[in-house]
Amino acid sequence: MHARATRKLPGRVLSVEIKTDNAADSDWWALGFASRDSNAAQGVHSENVLIVYDEATGIPDEIRNSMEGALGDNNARELALGNPTADNGFFRDAWEKSQEFWHTINISALRTPNVRARKRLIPGLVGHEWVEKIRRRFGEQSPFWVCRVLGQFFNFGEEKTIPPSWVKLAQQRYHQMQDGLPRRLLVDPAASANNDSTGVVLQAGLRLRAVEKYQEPDTQANARRILRKAIELHCTEIRVDVTGPTKGIGDKLVELKSQGHANGITITCVGWGESAKNPEFFDRQMDEMWFSCRDAFNPGTPEEPNLKAVGLCPDGELADELAEQLSVRGYTLSKHGKIKVESKPELRKRGVESPDLADALVMGFIPEPAPMTWSGKKSKVLTGLPS
Repeated sequence: MHARATRKLPGRVLSVEIKTDNAADSDWWALGFASRDSNAAQGVHSENVLIVYDEATGIPDEIRNSMEGALGDNNARELALGNPTADNGFFRDAWEKSQEFWHTINISALRTPNVRARKRLIPGLVGHEWVEKIRRRFGEQSPFWVCRVLGQFFNFGEEKTIPPSWVKLAQQRYHQMQDGLPRRLLVDPAASANNDSTGVVLQAGLRLRAVEKYQEPDTQANARRILRKAIELHCTEIRVDVTGPTKGIGDKLVELKSQGHANGITITCVGWGESAKNPEFFDRQMDEMWFSCRDAFNPGTPEEPNLKAVGLCPDGELADELAEQLSVRGYTLSKHGKIKVESKPELRKRGVESPDLADALVMGFIPEPAPMTWSGKKSKVLTGLPS
């Protein structure tokens, strides 16, 4: 910025500091630093001070408060730059609780040159195609649209990853559809022998059906039960969660396959905590899978219906439980503006049991898994290819 300035700026740019060579201008300087220690941010004093907070959403209040000593002079000013993705903190307060102390400026993507002209006038600036992609995928009422496109803070409340109305429409579609391919058994094994259950869902093309939910503490017995069910339902693939304590199920299934018991069934083991395939919107694969599932349940609009929307079986003793679980998880945005789906620990804090059936179903919507060998150190995706 110093080198490309429209008007030539004095001084030399160091790694984190700008100093002038002119003795008469020795009181003009700029200092940049990053710190988690509030004490390190103290001690800045001068007659004229401008404090700039970049990515202000991620700056803790204690760091900002430590700068108060430098703001005592009448000529002291603050400039805070950031995306409106925080639930709280001084940056959000500047817009809602402390407006008398701040002059706020909102920059909507809809007002930027590339979007208004619908062509690339300024390289690197957001474009019309990106805005339309966000509109189609997330909708204009979503936090992602409000925060990332309109540049406004969103009041997070009861936003559901999959709205109950979409689940109901999926149930109404089910009997109008036929089973198709791929035919998968989707399994979320119990993470412990205490209260968790193993949830099993059948995916037959665009049709989804809850199969069973049970408690089986023995890993070997559970793996055999899963394999028998896959054979009984004529599945060509088993997808199973191997995150943390459930990875033993993946080991046993692959072992059974190596012994010739899988009858050509592919074993795909999935780690929920892995990095997302699309880092523009997500950090974790878990969030990405849930939103891929959301896309599959999205009915679209009357003008643009989703012709690939899934059907959910409304029949059977587990149908209502699965339908309820699909709409139980909320979502928000991280401080970096990425979509973050409510985790199991967060669900437990508000008294919601583990959505085992829904977590199993979601594994039918993983971005294309990459085959790899089992390492035991870091579980990404393990594929046992058919015999």
